[in-house]
Amino acid sequence: MVVVGVFPSVFYGGAGFSGAALAVEDALEAYRGSETESANADSDQVNETTSRDKLIKTINTRRSATQHAADAIWPYTDEANAGQRKAFELPQNRPLSL
Repeated sequence: MVVVGVFPSVFYGGAGFSGAALAVEDALEAYRGSETESANADSDQVNETTSRDKLIKTINTRRSATQHAADAIWPYTDEANAGQRKAFELPQNRPLSL
């Protein structure tokens, strides 16, 4: 955007206007650049949230698989397994149900 070409400096006090117009142009370009950076930051945040949600789902799935495996290895019917079941946060008196 060229402000100087649209408003000739002849109408606004000569050479002083050119410097002011360039300063306005620079400020405008900086503002437009910040809008783009902000939009990119918003997009990055959405991508990070999606990645985090996928990781949480993966962790929960693996946790469930681990608990089911522990439930099979240390059944609730054997009282000697109470310590191991507690370590895996399994119920002491029934099989794991999700």
